[in-house]
Amino acid sequence: MKNLVNNIMTVGNGHVTCGVIGISWLLRGLSDNGFSDVAWLLATNNTYPSWGYMADNGATTIWELWNGDKANPEMNSGNHVMLLGDLLTWCYQYIAGIRQTSTAYASSATDETAYRHLVLKPSFDIQDCFQVDASYRTPYGLVESRWKKTLQQLHWEVAIPANTTADIYFPDGTKKNIGSGRYVYDCKIPTTSPAILEDEFLYENASFPEAHASTITEQKNGDLVAAYFGGTKERNPDVCIWVSRKKKSSNTWDKPILAGDGVFELGSEQGNMCGVNEKTTDASVGPVIGQFSGKTMKRKACWNPVLFTLPNGEILLFYKVGLSVSDWQGCMVQTTDGGKTWSKREMLPKGYLGPVKNKPILMGRKLICGSSTEVGGWKFHVEILDLDTKQWKYVGPVAADSALATTSQKRAPIDCIQPSLLKLKDGRIKVLMRTRNGRLAASYSSDGGYTWTPVTLTDVPNNQSGTDAVTLRDGRHVLIYNDFETIMGTPKGPRTPLSIAVSDDGDNWRHVLTLEDSPISQYSYPAIIEGRDGMLHCVYTWRRQRIVYKKIDLDLLR
Repeated sequence: MKNLVNNIMTVGNGHVTCGVIGISWLLRGLSDNGFSDVAWLLATNNTYPSWGYMADNGATTIWELWNGDKANPEMNSGNHVMLLGDLLTWCYQYIAGIRQTSTAYASSATDETAYRHLVLKPSFDIQDCFQVDASYRTPYGLVESRWKKTLQQLHWEVAIPANTTADIYFPDGTKKNIGSGRYVYDCKIPTTSPAILEDEFLYENASFPEAHASTITEQKNGDLVAAYFGGTKERNPDVCIWVSRKKKSSNTWDKPILAGDGVFELGSEQGNMCGVNEKTTDASVGPVIGQFSGKTMKRKACWNPVLFTLPNGEILLFYKVGLSVSDWQGCMVQTTDGGKTWSKREMLPKGYLGPVKNKPILMGRKLICGSSTEVGGWKFHVEILDLDTKQWKYVGPVAADSALATTSQKRAPIDCIQPSLLKLKDGRIKVLMRTRNGRLAASYSSDGGYTWTPVTLTDVPNNQSGTDAVTLRDGRHVLIYNDFETIMGTPKGPRTPLSIAVSDDGDNWRHVLTLEDSPISQYSYPAIIEGRDGMLHCVYTWRRQRIVYKKIDLDLLR
């Protein structure tokens, strides 16, 4: 089964990779062996080959096939019914959860009589399935299973026909036997670990289809503020910076707020600084902060926001604007009301990016920002902001050692970007960085970030994707990362699983918690902070569709 899943995800890129005979068993086989998420992916994607796309009839959706397409009666041909056979069975048995009793579930011979005793056991573990409304007419009447859920809460409405009993299974593994009638259940969906206290999406629906590169900070009162870029797709000109807020006393996140865009007036100082010209995309293709003026407005994509709360409570939001990484120019907005409103955009000095992905650290009145460039190789540098003078200092790029490639025994350069900063007990700063070398890279500074040791590789695996880290108040360090080492000869590894590791000294790390472990990628670009209450707060990209937030109590892992 693992080989089958690997084939679906790698060879098929999340699509059906078997023939018609195999399809008859595919979805149920996946679900019965712990891969309901993969079954749901196959059932809902809309590109060939899948149930959602029929090559001989064009881009036809699964729902048109299910309900019948009156405009195209040929859509209801025998071939399509055959393809739908396992799909419909799977939808009823695993999504609605409606099954007649099999020998495996029967407690007596009477129970095995068709539809006298039912089993309701939906696959609530499918994260991306939020709502089901299903019914099925048995010889005794209509059985109904209607449910809605978030990542942690379930509302389930059930109807059992007359002269019928049922066993219903809840997300926590408990079972209840019920008779005919209507029932309503509201219950918690347990997290994958007791240490995960909260598990939720920042939003379920938004005006943008994709989101990535999240960041998080905490206010003095314990409220949380998160930011991320969202739009049609990464690097599309309509990609902007969005902010979500969560009050300490709230169970939900507020609706996303537009906090930053890449819109410039043609010929303006900021526009010229960012290389805006007549050929640049018109601003009208995406959202704009404020209203359009009568002037010619152009836009570029926004990238990689980074939040940081100053001691006075003011929150800084850094982000980049550009057509691509090589075109980036750093800018910044600020808020004094916890992220409800944001200041006008300020541009950083020409060529400065600010913190490129991960939060800076404050040493005295100096804000140390880990940064990097990707032109002519990956190179790490630091940008230091003096909060009193508002002056920036550029340090680097920092020289790198060469790595020993384990398969060829040849030395190769260490390409490193996106540093996260740790404060070691001896006063030094350490950075951990993403690489193309299969492991995280590191460098140290003994003078507050003004000079750095040559970059070397660590023993921590890296899949050529972003990570983040934080130093806790008790001196320990926490790393959030994809626990996978890129295989030599491949460009990058899968962005799954996503894990937490802890270190006492910043050098030796032990894995303590897996946050995501589905073969469906990606869970990536995480950010993590320690709250005032000692809890960890992290956000990350969930399959490029949404941003996930988790609250973690490390003490529950000891």
